Amino acid sequence: MKLNTNNINQEKFTIYFLLLLVYVITFYPLTKVGFTVGDDIDLYTETCKGHWGHVVGNWPFLQGRFYFFFSRYIQTVPYLIDNPVYFDLTYILPIVGCFVLFTTLVHRVFKSSSITLFTAILLSSSFQIIGFHSITTAYPFFFTTGFCIILIGLNVYISSFDLKKKSYLYTSAILMFIATLFYETFLMYYLVFFIVAIWKNNVFAIRTKEIYLKTLRNLIPFIVGGIVYLIAYFGFQYFYPPKYTGANLANDITIGGLFSTATLMSKLSFPLQVFYEYNGLLFKHTMSLDGVFKTCRMDLVVLIQGLIVMVLAYYALNKYKTVKYIHLLWGFVVGICLVYIPLLIVSSSSRYYLQNWHSYVPTFFAFFGYALMLLMVLFAILNLVSFSKPLRIIFQVFVCLLLFWVNTLTQSGNRAVAADMETSNIRFEMADYAIKQGVIPNLTTKTPVCFEQTHNTTSYMGEWVTKQYFSWKDFFVKQLGKKYNFIDNYEKFVLKNSKQDKVWVCFFRQSTKTNDAIMYFAGLSGNRLAKTQNEI
Repeated sequence: MKLNTNNINQEKFTIYFLLLLVYVITFYPLTKVGFTVGDDIDLYTETCKGHWGHVVGNWPFLQGRFYFFFSRYIQTVPYLIDNPVYFDLTYILPIVGCFVLFTTLVHRVFKSSSITLFTAILLSSSFQIIGFHSITTAYPFFFTTGFCIILIGLNVYISSFDLKKKSYLYTSAILMFIATLFYETFLMYYLVFFIVAIWKNNVFAIRTKEIYLKTLRNLIPFIVGGIVYLIAYFGFQYFYPPKYTGANLANDITIGGLFSTATLMSKLSFPLQVFYEYNGLLFKHTMSLDGVFKTCRMDLVVLIQGLIVMVLAYYALNKYKTVKYIHLLWGFVVGICLVYIPLLIVSSSSRYYLQNWHSYVPTFFAFFGYALMLLMVLFAILNLVSFSKPLRIIFQVFVCLLLFWVNTLTQSGNRAVAADMETSNIRFEMADYAIKQGVIPNLTTKTPVCFEQTHNTTSYMGEWVTKQYFSWKDFFVKQLGKKYNFIDNYEKFVLKNSKQDKVWVCFFRQSTKTNDAIMYFAGLSGNRLAKTQNEI
């Protein structure tokens, strides 16, 4: 009997095409995000001629992190080319890479095309744009690339067992060591390599001295890498104690407090949590007269995406062949580990311990742990109901409808969060246009201009972007290569320029519902400056 390979290829092409479509729709809102934290825009302004020395500066000594001497330069990658397409690629592709590499790992562990496809669907449909200091919006390229390196290292490590090649073992150890130079929290992922070594050597089933020694030999390169890193890390901190509280251990740490902090910090990585946390943004941006967000007013693209997700999910569930419960149980246990592994080190610091943080940089990584746990529970239930075909079909339909609901709410929330952040970034575009297009006549580097009102935005999440280290003077050094006489504080502006013949004051107003905004510049003599800007 001959198989029709053309039908198989067409089927695969259709699945991959629909999956690609789902992913494009999922990640498109990220193109609207722009700057979300002061750290990013500060780094952006420093990546210009004459400022490169500030990229590293005193950061390694202030934070007690030796790897900042080179990792700070890696953080500048998204800003090396001042182009929105380039920025979006460096921002989005590493996140996509995390999804692809994690899905590949799931496939290599379970060897089930159904679980693999459903993993890809679940990741895309429940991916949340968290905002603030989450790496779904902040610190583009850097942390997600580091995580990609870990996932590549895990894939290579598994290959070292499958192909019995020592070179793969050493390569994976080197990759893991490189990843720890991105973030000390990544040290905890050495535990995952330990789990893989136990699994691949079948330690629990074959309890012999030879197996124990073989497992130890498989882990020696990682043990050496971890020890070298710890010596360098704590050796540097011995000579340069960190002044940053996030790099210091909290006092009176307890196991309960540590896991409580980590659990809360993982909150926004669990599906639908961002929607419930920030659904006010949906009401804020709705254009309906009653001011109510309703399903019937959702973006048609999101609804179409939800339907595609349902079709793909049903296909994956329908193709599923039973996996042993013990394998699903171990997958669930590993999922729990993947939730806490990236969060425990951060949770132990004095800055975050018991401080009720709902998300931070490593929260995104916990998402993969929750996804794995949900997958294992879902397929365990599918095993249970598979004795009855009607019952299995009912369960599959229920899961597909549930996934449609999750996808629709999640993507609607993502679009609202992205729209809110885009609102914040409008002011940068307008200020850039105004200065480059000569809106202020006869502007020179000595012309006094006050930019205080451009710090005000109707964006909820972007409100603090320019209120940390940012200055408009530095921003335009990056844009134009010149240092202009721009001042961010009106009170200081008045004190400094009250005797000037000509000064300019920027006024900025922004709509709360749309991206509509107005920016204009008032020119007047210094002695006519009022006490407050609104009195002009």
